[in-house]
Amino acid sequence: MIFLNQTPEEEQETAFCPSCGTVATISCIGILNTLPKLKSLLDGDLNTTTCRQCGDTVTADVPLWVNLQEHGLDPLFYMPFEYLELGPAAMACFEDPESVNQTYYSRSELARQVQARILVRHLKREADGARLGERIAR
Repeated sequence: MIFLNQTPEEEQETAFCPSCGTVATISCIGILNTLPKLKSLLDGDLNTTTCRQCGDTVTADVPLWVNLQEHGLDPLFYMPFEYLELGPAAMACFEDPESVNQTYYSRSELARQVQARILVRHLKREADGARLGERIAR
């Protein structure tokens, strides 16, 4: 079971194929601290494998921490509901208790939030550049 404050780079998780129920072992990451890992989340293939029985996609539902502050993104978290059943132990996986305010309970919502924040950051840079250009033109 992945806990973000004590998880190695990759950890093996088991998940069941949604189509045929075959058990799959998936090499999972919980900390997204590089752009290729973030791209994998946005592409929908993070922590997935192909079922060896039927060929369907199997996804391990593990906590995720998007930690790309050096790229201008505040930390964001995804916490599967099954981890919340663990009670206080689940929240212990966060290094900063305030980070619970940046937690999402759907992988797709986490991905949308990341995309929205990247877009807002890009638009802000463009607006700042336009204002700078106006000042220089005066």
